[in-house]
Amino acid sequence: MELRSGRRLRRSPPPPPHGAPSRRRLGGGADLISALPDEMLLLVLVRLRCVRTAVQSSLLSRRWRDLWTGLTDLTFRYIDPATIGAVLARLAAASTPVSKLGVHLQTRETAYDANLLLRAAARLSPRELVFTLWSSYMGDLEDMIELPCFNCTTSIKLDTQRFRVRVAAGEFTSLERLSLSGNIDFGALLHRCQVLRELSVTDMDSRQLSLPPTTEFLSLEKLSLNGNIVNLGTMLRQCPRLRVLSATFRGVEPCSIEAALLTLEGAVALGLVVSLLGIHIDRGGYNVDANRFASLLRAAARLSPQDVVVTHEIYGHVTVDLPCFHHATSIMMDLHYNISFTVLPNSEFSALEMLSLSGKCRVLDIGTLVTCCPRLRTLKATVAGNIIVHSALLQELDIDRDIDTGCRGIDIVTPVLKQLQLKVRAGGDIGVSISAPAIEKVWWQRWYTGLPLVFGCWWLERMSIETIERSHVDSWEDSCSQMQQLPRFHVLCLQLYSSNYLDAQLDFAQEMEKLPVTNFSLLELNFESYSHVYGALVLHLLRMRRIRATTKRLKVVLPCWPKGRSQACLGNCFCYKPENWSCQSAFCTRLEEVEIHDFEGRDHEHDFLKLIFRCSPKLKRMTVRLACTFKGCTTKLHNIFLAHPSVNCYGDFR
Repeated sequence: MELRSGRRLRRSPPPPPHGAPSRRRLGGGADLISALPDEMLLLVLVRLRCVRTAVQSSLLSRRWRDLWTGLTDLTFRYIDPATIGAVLARLAAASTPVSKLGVHLQTRETAYDANLLLRAAARLSPRELVFTLWSSYMGDLEDMIELPCFNCTTSIKLDTQRFRVRVAAGEFTSLERLSLSGNIDFGALLHRCQVLRELSVTDMDSRQLSLPPTTEFLSLEKLSLNGNIVNLGTMLRQCPRLRVLSATFRGVEPCSIEAALLTLEGAVALGLVVSLLGIHIDRGGYNVDANRFASLLRAAARLSPQDVVVTHEIYGHVTVDLPCFHHATSIMMDLHYNISFTVLPNSEFSALEMLSLSGKCRVLDIGTLVTCCPRLRTLKATVAGNIIVHSALLQELDIDRDIDTGCRGIDIVTPVLKQLQLKVRAGGDIGVSISAPAIEKVWWQRWYTGLPLVFGCWWLERMSIETIERSHVDSWEDSCSQMQQLPRFHVLCLQLYSSNYLDAQLDFAQEMEKLPVTNFSLLELNFESYSHVYGALVLHLLRMRRIRATTKRLKVVLPCWPKGRSQACLGNCFCYKPENWSCQSAFCTRLEEVEIHDFEGRDHEHDFLKLIFRCSPKLKRMTVRLACTFKGCTTKLHNIFLAHPSVNCYGDFR
């Protein structure tokens, strides 16, 4: 027996035979979880990843009371500072060793709150400390946070955003990893970290780093700098054991960036590894012409960085050569420049796995570039000209073809490709060949130039196909039982306009064969012209083998005039052809659901409804949403619904 919700009604288990022990008695009625040792119960509390919830577990039973005080991994997220201070004081009184302490304060907290909590944290001496204060409190600009000395802490991550930070007296004798972000006197802090091996500084201002020339950091092996970096050479000389460097230049003049890159070349020759090189040029009044930009790229390539990130917010138009980054595994360029890479390197990007050239950055010969990247897994680029991609290892491909240049062909051969995103504007004569047998997700946008005629008076502006994940399906789509079982499905969308002045007939069946996938479940038709008869066109599409064989759901979106306005179609319009379309039929054996938006109740629209019911023997659901300008008769629509009792019909009469 099934309930209305669809769940099956289950019978209660039969009672045990007379004399047999009951199920409750077999377990003894004991709380088996509470019987576990403290070590295992603490693991349960750790998995909660919330100190507040762990403290509330004391309400479960006496066994759980104060058990949370044995936690060694504590994270406080957006909790009142007074509550955090009370918990830290309780742990300090119990002499609980803390391995990791994380404190993330809300935006309304002040420097006073931060100071109290930092002093309480220092009394616990955690092995690892994470402290963030992203405050929006606009108090006295002289408000200062004091960082107390953490004697036993080996790792500190401190992010104080706009607050000034000073360092209290004492030595950080055990500190090996330090990550800083904010207005901090780095020099004063680094003097007290003699065993520091890893240093990361974000939002750096070079004026904050004032080190005596005789100071050396003999233990520093890994350095990450992000911000206004101008004295990089001095820093390198003071770190004789530095092995890995990550440098991201922000707010620095291009000539100073290039000078810093030249300084790095000597260190790279001696074995320094540049793990990340970031160059961010904003609109700071810098004059960056083609020669300067090309020189920056060549200087960056000579450092053999592993990851490269270049952003450019200065507008212009240049043509440059793309240098070869032999050891780079990832290259990302987001450029507002109209930059065209005309000449590609003769050698290979032998380690490159991810390449992203976005913004207004264009590649003239994408086929040759892909050939130079034998290990490429992810590619995102804007292409000028034909799209040719042949790759044996490529798994993600995102191509946006530049609309200002002609494209005569698309040739993609990627046997292991899983995700494809392609945006193209071209005529109907473009040749398309896509071989991607392992593809899972698709987002294809195809804009047509001119007015390509599809049928009657309707011309096609855009055809797209998209893969919809199960988690993104709306409630209406959930009603289809077969689509509900699919983890993902494909949607074919057509955007159509009407006109009596059209170009040559478009071979729409041939256009369908050009799609990267053809097993779409949903057909969506968006009509952008008012008051025209659309039934003949929909019938023409449903008769096509490719659409008829796969479509389970049809969605028709009609244009809606604002209230008080209307427009009548001319009697000699081609949209009426053929005049007997409502008497014809198509055998749509897979169609299960139909949804119509902005239904106005005209006679030809009622004829279209009857046609759909007649041609769809397996139809399960029909939904009609009325337009704000509806002038028809709801009784007529209701009678059409009543004539088909096997179909769940819904009308939105708002």
